Amino acid sequence: MDLLTAFKNSLLLPKKDVIFRLNRVNMGYVISYIFILMFIPLLLNSPELISEREFTNDVPLALYLVYLLFLYYLPLVILCIMGISLLAAICMILRTLLHRKLTYRQLWKICTFVLTVPILLYLIVDLLHLNDWILNLVLPIYFIITIVRMITIYPKVRH
Repeated sequence: MDLLTAFKNSLLLPKKDVIFRLNRVNMGYVISYIFILMFIPLLLNSPELISEREFTNDVPLALYLVYLLFLYYLPLVILCIMGISLLAAICMILRTLLHRKLTYRQLWKICTFVLTVPILLYLIVDLLHLNDWILNLVLPIYFIITIVRMITIYPKVRH
């Protein structure tokens, strides 16, 4: 499965067949997916970031872009991976409470793909400069409902 197909499938979650298709995706593709998903905000915000570089007028633009890549983008990706890991750990607790058969790796992939819609919605609201306090309330609820629906699709643990 290529990254574009994974993106399209992540927009169709929490359908049962889509969940199982996305869980078959190689972990390398999932990491690449995160890098690309986090590169979109950098591309959309880069004109603002470049225009706000008044304090660095003596620094060439190419050097400033390298600065943005290493001191803005990479920490963003690292924080995203840490956040997904934390969400997957929380989902492990939820998995235990719901008595479902899931591994941490599966939950990590699920969390990654579920975050696609909230990230895209947040980007749209940010680009339109709308009031996003409602979005800050709705997106976690969306994430929780989607995760619970996806976890309950998996079979229960046999005792």
